[in-house]
Amino acid sequence: MRHASGIMRKIEILFGMPWGHIVYYGPGGVFSKARTGISYPNGIAKSADGELIYAVASSEPSISAFKADGDGVLSLVAKKVFRGFVPDNVSVDNASGNLLVAGFLNTFEMFRYNREVLRGTDARPAGSVRRLALSPDPRIGFVEESVLSHDGTLLPSTTMAVIQRRNGIKRMLLGSVMADHIAICY
Repeated sequence: MRHASGIMRKIEILFGMPWGHIVYYGPGGVFSKARTGISYPNGIAKSADGELIYAVASSEPSISAFKADGDGVLSLVAKKVFRGFVPDNVSVDNASGNLLVAGFLNTFEMFRYNREVLRGTDARPAGSVRRLALSPDPRIGFVEESVLSHDGTLLPSTTMAVIQRRNGIKRMLLGSVMADHIAICY
């Protein structure tokens, strides 16, 4: 994001200005802009094998997979543009290599909730979690599957989803930057 606060930040988010970037921290301790021109970068993760970087662009709304070259430049490998879904954060299921992307189904309800939550609100932004697998065909990018959709009563403003495996039990944990609890899905 180019602007940290104020009216220009709101304009940047609302109109999806491609002013964001991903910074690479190289082995020599040097920072560099590895990728520029991203519309509201809002989630980043590394693949289980460390070969790929996944970045969410909430204003576009999309997720991209990048491969780093030796100079810290990120080259696009695959991209998925969503329809009717605004991604927020991404996590990697290390056992399967699949991605979990949490996000919103109604952006304006999410903005209303975030603005009113401290004074009390009846807004309950609907959320969704999508599972993505990198396609072997680069023209396809990602194969997408809806894992969970809810009307906002489960966890308003769902911003993250992760898979937890422990003692033979697999479950999905949902979180929200604005909620005082998490949701555990078996």
